[in-house]
Amino acid sequence: MVLSHAGKRLSAPAGLAEMIEAPEEVRDDLPCYQGFVITPGLRYFLVELQSADLDALAANAALHSALLALQGAPLKRLLRAVGRISRQQGMLVNQILLYIITQYDTSVEEISALLREQEQPELEAKMPTLAEKLIAEGQEKGLEKGRMEGQAETLIRLLHKRFGSIPGDDLNRIRKAAPSQLNRWTDALLDATDLPDIFTPTRTH
Repeated sequence: MVLSHAGKRLSAPAGLAEMIEAPEEVRDDLPCYQGFVITPGLRYFLVELQSADLDALAANAALHSALLALQGAPLKRLLRAVGRISRQQGMLVNQILLYIITQYDTSVEEISALLREQEQPELEAKMPTLAEKLIAEGQEKGLEKGRMEGQAETLIRLLHKRFGSIPGDDLNRIRKAAPSQLNRWTDALLDATDLPDIFTPTRTH
């Protein structure tokens, strides 16, 4: 969401796709996954406050819902507002619902129950897909974190076998290092004669 006090009408694009120099038919085929438009298909609100029609803004259900979400409005009120967003703005609905799931102190089950109570079956039907998307993203991040931790612990074990006790500062450096750095230290292990040799190349840069 972009809010401006420039005092004149803004002509900037309201989405990343519009910034790409490509034929319209190509932009229309931007990557999509299970109904979620992936960047550069992401769009945002662009509002110039000084010249804006405040009545029109108040009637904009999508903008109203986004502001309520950022404000941390009560969940029931927010979900009612989301339910008033046009079906043609399904991507914005998904983005707001994802924000609710990740930022509000609630669960997918509780949100679904509230939507059922408010008789909003279309929004309720979105919840399992949104939950699966978040789970998949979380699993991917978890796997990457696990790979990094495993790489660090393997290097620590090799260093311990080669040089014995490892100072705490070096242990912390290894556990916080990026994969590329861990690879360099592992390669240095082949030629190192003592523990400081492992880290010397990085300390001199």
